[in-house]
Amino acid sequence: MKEETYIRIENVTKSFGGFKAIDQVSLDIPQGTFTTLLGPSGCGKTTLLRLIAGFYEADSGTIWIGGKKVNGIPPYKRNTPLVFQEYALFPHMSIAENITYGLKMNKTPREKIKAKLKEMLEIFDLENLGQRLPKQLSGGQQQRVAFARALIMGQKILLLDEPLSNLDAKLRVEVRNELRSIQKRLGITAVYVTHDQDEALSMSDLVAVFDKGSIQQIGTPREVYFRPNSRFVAGFVGTANFLEGKVVDSTAEKIVVKYQEFVLYLNNDNAAQKGDKVTLVLRPECLSIDKEEHSKIGPRNTMKGKITESSFWGRVMRYWVEVGNIQLIVDDSNPAYHGDFQGEVQIILDPGKIHVFKNITLPKTLPNDENLSLGNYQETTF
Repeated sequence: MKEETYIRIENVTKSFGGFKAIDQVSLDIPQGTFTTLLGPSGCGKTTLLRLIAGFYEADSGTIWIGGKKVNGIPPYKRNTPLVFQEYALFPHMSIAENITYGLKMNKTPREKIKAKLKEMLEIFDLENLGQRLPKQLSGGQQQRVAFARALIMGQKILLLDEPLSNLDAKLRVEVRNELRSIQKRLGITAVYVTHDQDEALSMSDLVAVFDKGSIQQIGTPREVYFRPNSRFVAGFVGTANFLEGKVVDSTAEKIVVKYQEFVLYLNNDNAAQKGDKVTLVLRPECLSIDKEEHSKIGPRNTMKGKITESSFWGRVMRYWVEVGNIQLIVDDSNPAYHGDFQGEVQIILDPGKIHVFKNITLPKTLPNDENLSLGNYQETTF
């Protein structure tokens, strides 16, 4: 096992009856990192978390924790505490009693229990709340108690199954920031399950995107967002526009793509060749919008369209723009400066912000592309 890998999943499969929840999944989780298992409901992410914790046994494959094979080892011997969506606090016990329950069951000396309790109360900002009952705390405070109870035993791993979904939006952001800060400070290895893309992108060192029992992509938040390896990942992790076109000229660095009547000049990050059918991934925030009559941008990497709908979100204004027979979603990150765009507009595409998939089947061939080439446009720089 690699030194930096603390949890290793090797070709793990788990079925329930005739349903295969996890299918030949492999994943290396480095020590001291925050790794998120992200995907839609029923994709297998929670099943994998419970396999790591020992609540389920794999049908095949191997799970290693800290260099030790844990297949067949019960949960209480794995030292892998799991925090659920429900807080599962003992309602008749005080906060202090809830947090120290595991230490007392292990017959830990009283002075050590007292010291560890003080430490946990300070870390999770629960000082002066130790004698209260769970019902006397807010939802955010109860979740902090659940985290403290899970970590007081000194484990090096923390497993979390959508623990913030019961909190309101603002509190959820506050608690996730606190959790990430504490994870870094303690150096624990955290594995976090969620279907919330914002949580995954904002908290994680690594994100494993699941679908139908398999991992579709593993990478940093930036990699899975800006460099998705499939249309599913691009569409699930954030909002994306998809344009299908054909490469009509290419060099090692640049490509020309024909899409409907538009000609786009892009970076050749995926070694596309002339003749390849491709899909372009355009994030709403990676497009710019301008009034057509005011724009001094030339026809290169621009599309004329008409705004059909808009929605003010505070920090951004989102537009739906009809371009030919499709609709593009465009986000303006400075609505206070630009105001509201209406009517005919021009969409500007930045070649450095567009991701390209190769070998996508198109519904029909694109005509009249034989005269388009990089050489025909040498006077305009990329």
